[in-house]
Amino acid sequence: MSLLNNIKKTCPSTTTFIKKLLSIKDDNITFPTYTDALSEEEVHGVPSKVFSGLLSYPENPYCCPKCGVVGSVIKHTPKASLIQMIPFQNVPTYLRLYKQRYRCKDCDHTFSAITNIVDKNCYISKALKFAILSDLKQKCSMTDI
Repeated sequence: MSLLNNIKKTCPSTTTFIKKLLSIKDDNITFPTYTDALSEEEVHGVPSKVFSGLLSYPENPYCCPKCGVVGSVIKHTPKASLIQMIPFQNVPTYLRLYKQRYRCKDCDHTFSAITNIVDKNCYISKALKFAILSDLKQKCSMTDI
């Protein structure tokens, strides 16, 4: 849980640098200091670079998406998701994104903050999907394979 506490302490210069490096345009994603934001880990048995960040809205959502009650939404514990990004220098790259969860006090419905980096219930970034599609468009012969 100490990593989660460190993630909540943001560093503006690190956030800007990592967002430019990973081509992230979402203003709701922040990163902690460099030492906490980047780690080298084995993911599925392969050495990888893992960036850790927090996705949270500056203010609580206005109303519950399920029951629609205004002003009943409070912050709940964040949930981590490991998102596969475009490889950087032929090293698999991941974004461990702690998505802030919210809870409605009236209906007890919980929901997470949403980002445009990845589709809902998906762990492959949109940028990686487009890169794969771009590679598939190139014609290659059987000898190239």
